[in-house]
Amino acid sequence: MKKTLVWMLMVIFVCSVFIPAGLTKSLPALISEESICEFDTTTLKEKSLVISPDNKTVVYLDRLSQTQKVVINGKEEKSYDAIVEPPVFSSDGKRIAYVAQMGNKMVAVVNGAESKPYDSIANGSLTFSPDGNNIAFVVVKNVDNDKKDQTVVNGVEGPEFDGILRGSQGFNSKNQFYYIGRQNDKKMVVLDNRPAEPYDDIGAKSLSFINDSGQLVYSARIGEKWQVIQDGKAGEGYEAIQEGTPVLSPDGKHLAFVAKANNQWFVVYDGQEGHVYDGIQKSSIIFSEDSQRFAYVAQNFGQYRMVVDGKEVTAADKVSNAVFSPDSKRVAFLIRKKDEDYIVLDGKESSYQNIFNLPIFSPDSKCIAFVVGNLKATPGAIPTAASVVINSRKGKQYDIVLPQSVRFSPNGDHLVYVAMKNKKWFTVLDGKEGKPYEAILFGSKGIVFEDDETYRYIAVNGRNLVSVEEKIIE
Repeated sequence: MKKTLVWMLMVIFVCSVFIPAGLTKSLPALISEESICEFDTTTLKEKSLVISPDNKTVVYLDRLSQTQKVVINGKEEKSYDAIVEPPVFSSDGKRIAYVAQMGNKMVAVVNGAESKPYDSIANGSLTFSPDGNNIAFVVVKNVDNDKKDQTVVNGVEGPEFDGILRGSQGFNSKNQFYYIGRQNDKKMVVLDNRPAEPYDDIGAKSLSFINDSGQLVYSARIGEKWQVIQDGKAGEGYEAIQEGTPVLSPDGKHLAFVAKANNQWFVVYDGQEGHVYDGIQKSSIIFSEDSQRFAYVAQNFGQYRMVVDGKEVTAADKVSNAVFSPDSKRVAFLIRKKDEDYIVLDGKESSYQNIFNLPIFSPDSKCIAFVVGNLKATPGAIPTAASVVINSRKGKQYDIVLPQSVRFSPNGDHLVYVAMKNKKWFTVLDGKEGKPYEAILFGSKGIVFEDDETYRYIAVNGRNLVSVEEKIIE
């Protein structure tokens, strides 16, 4: 039991603070504690626990029987020879899908309904549309002693390809399904089962859509040159275009990508080539919410440089991605100089021992929060003896803090998180601790605010999993 709970705590969110100016001091009031199911960790397959994004549904795999079955809020689903892919939720938490083995065939199971059997279903290919109403996956079929890839969208099979690039699939805002297919030695983007022009290669994870127009933007190789393809038209040719680019601004009116020419790298913004560097940090191009500002991290002579709106603002041994405030007026990021961590906010540096997460702005852009601890901040490290800093003020120290926990209320007046002290876990609202539990769990969206005053999470209370709803009382 203890070992399993330790693993479960790895997926929860934690923090703690004093409340500075800009936040309203309040108390958490427990208004409901609804039992979901009895929770026996001896039947739980390791690392199979999944929480819905709305924190109302708990799914895990039963490991006791020779067959395998999914358990949803304590209710057992049909038994299968194996559950090949763990359950995934739609973004609203209302639909659940997983892949199961039946003899030598596989089926996709969506809210209990099985697809037709296939030779194989590609791992990680289950994809819900943004509204949760559509489901797609990639199947592998044996055709004339050869393997063919094919998509299935809401039960409708698409064209066969020699291969479909794993991870390239998705739905756009119009719920149209897209992916990159390979036929012979050519690759092509496929939208709603309609293949576009074939190219020698297409950049992995480079597909973007311009607003709701359906216009596709991606990188492709024609001969020896890489080019950005926008609305079917090829742009300037380069030696390379960095994976994960081009990147579109939120309003779809600006486009940036990382290109290589003469063995040097630079950002191309709205067709204009920027300053050349030894390298550009991957996935570092960030646009502000109003689409008027952008930033990226460049590297020259062993040092990293933050570039905001085309101008270098600082240099350090390490530089994180930038974070723009919701009103787009402020920018923050982390740097490291000689093993000392700093946060740079509005151009001013402040030193801290170990910073564990990118700073988070409140919705009104007035407050900023991040986690500090006594261990060196390395990927995967758990911050212990840790606190949360809000607007430069360091809060109360707790035994463990997981940095993904910090959540501002939608109106920006409150801060809630989860902390652990003396092996008990509890929410902390504006500095005040709530009811203690053996563990607190939640899904991909963290603690979920249902409105400005009410939030929800899941807790382990003895042998029961409970859905907890707390209300803010000022």
